[in-house]
Amino acid sequence: MSRSFLHGCALAVGALVLASCADTSPVHQAAPPCCQTQLPTLHIEQGSGGALLYIGTRHTADPTDPQIEEIARLAREFRPTLVLNEGGNPPVSGLTARDDVVRSFGEMGFARWIASQAKLPANSVDPEWADEIAHVVSKHSPQVAKVFYAVRAVPGFRRNQDTASIEERVDRYLSVPRMAAVGGPPRTSTELAPLLLAMAPGPGDWREATVEWTSPWEKLSVLNDVARTSTQFREEYMVRTIVEAVGNRERVLVVTGRSHLEATRGAIESALRRAH
Repeated sequence: MSRSFLHGCALAVGALVLASCADTSPVHQAAPPCCQTQLPTLHIEQGSGGALLYIGTRHTADPTDPQIEEIARLAREFRPTLVLNEGGNPPVSGLTARDDVVRSFGEMGFARWIASQAKLPANSVDPEWADEIAHVVSKHSPQVAKVFYAVRAVPGFRRNQDTASIEERVDRYLSVPRMAAVGGPPRTSTELAPLLLAMAPGPGDWREATVEWTSPWEKLSVLNDVARTSTQFREEYMVRTIVEAVGNRERVLVVTGRSHLEATRGAIESALRRAH
């Protein structure tokens, strides 16, 4: 696949991501008959042998969430040769119980577990952390970036079961090498509170953070500006990764949050049409 073609994909998705930030009304597309579902999907079968089933989810850590069984059913029907998931590379291969996987790593970890059980390759559809953070701090200060990532993690910490307090979990998160490498405060949850208050006086106590505080679709504070920077960079990378995998004649199952699917749908369809 040519470098100029992939560059064109990046330009296309950049324009679509910016447009989608202004339009918060997602447009859902019905799945073809072989993969009928109520979940947002994009299903494309290429004559060359490559295929895509992209599933958009509401993030969950609840094993009883109907989305979990639906993802499993769609994977069985689609018969992927490669799984791409949002959320990095959670260590799911040693887990045998489906419910434990979902509680620990959500539906993204579950998608990766499906691949592990079927002995299929699985990769993250996200860019490397170092690349993303380098891009974010080229647009915003390291301090603002660290506050953004810490606050963004809080809703997930509340969803997932853990015996540690929310303060302890944020302290751990801020001390992991990838966060510590950013440098400067906040280094602990204690330092987080006054910094958040200075940057985003409206929302309130960081312990009560909701996804809206760090959503690219909202305009509550500078944290939403950082979210737009991060999201556009990630989604440009997602499009390149997905299109390249399908172009390599893989049957690609992708599982991400539904907002990423809706933001990248048009760019993926356009790129795969040009490649066909």
